[in-house]
Amino acid sequence: MAKKIYQITKFKYAAVSVSVALLVLTAVFYFALGGFNLGIDFQSGFSQTVKITDVSVVTIDDVRAALSADASVQIVGDEADQTFQVRLANEDGLLEEELSGSVKDALTSKFSEVSVLQSDFVGPKYSSTLVSGSILIVIVAIALILIYIWIRFHLSFAIAAIITLVHDTFLLIGFITIFRLEVSSTTIAALLTIIGYSLNNVIVIFDRIRENRPLLTSMSISGIIDTSVSQSLSRTLLSSFTTALAITPLAIFASGAIQLFAIEMVFGILVGAYSSNLLAPVLYMWISKNKVVAKKIEQSDKAKIEAVDAEETPVVQDIEVVKAERKPKGKRQQKK
Repeated sequence: MAKKIYQITKFKYAAVSVSVALLVLTAVFYFALGGFNLGIDFQSGFSQTVKITDVSVVTIDDVRAALSADASVQIVGDEADQTFQVRLANEDGLLEEELSGSVKDALTSKFSEVSVLQSDFVGPKYSSTLVSGSILIVIVAIALILIYIWIRFHLSFAIAAIITLVHDTFLLIGFITIFRLEVSSTTIAALLTIIGYSLNNVIVIFDRIRENRPLLTSMSISGIIDTSVSQSLSRTLLSSFTTALAITPLAIFASGAIQLFAIEMVFGILVGAYSSNLLAPVLYMWISKNKVVAKKIEQSDKAKIEAVDAEETPVVQDIEVVKAERKPKGKRQQKK
């Protein structure tokens, strides 16, 4: 039993209201900003990292001015290194050599020396395949999670867990959309990592609820949930805090895809800690109050209690046998 029981379920309406408001805000920003800031992984395009050696200081605005208006330019590393990443959408279906040549010609016409450090090109067929494949991966992962939790726990646990994971996924997508972070294959890796991390915390809490239901029969379902969450709260919060603490330096000091991955992970861990300790138990509480679901859970709990009693009965019988054997023998048997 936890030393202090936190009244988690008292905040059920506040938690759901906050989640709904954030999801609506995500949808508003998505349509207002015109969708995602797709990287070249998910759209046909060209990316080139260049280093400009010039007598004067070259800024990112100078590079943008030398290129077309459709080009996206980012600084790589320290500004003093004058290394830039240039991205162009390949809407006209040009070849890699044509795009690379146009970028190099535009830069060399304005700056004294330009060195190409890295070039990446993604064709339209590959980008469309990657988009459909990434969506399929996420759907399959969530479906497998549903089956796993359904088998290990009850369907009510599985539905609550899936809603929670979908909630975390859309909030992370909203965060990426609002702050215009680049969506690439690294984003899919961060998304799947967050799903797995949040699921781990949800399973820890649901496992505690499952264990406490047959034991705390005098408590209401809200009391059982409050007790279960309080018992596992320190574990879930400390694991989230330590993981976020390890990733935060990468989000601050790293650059490129690693920095984006770290930023998305930190946000996802914070959202996962909130949803697993507050939203998931509340959803389970509401689902388990359904008459059909409640009857199945009650039958399952009764079967567990009977199984425990059946395991303990032989032990009690063995104790009685031992006591009988230890009784002092009769007077006649002692004389003999």
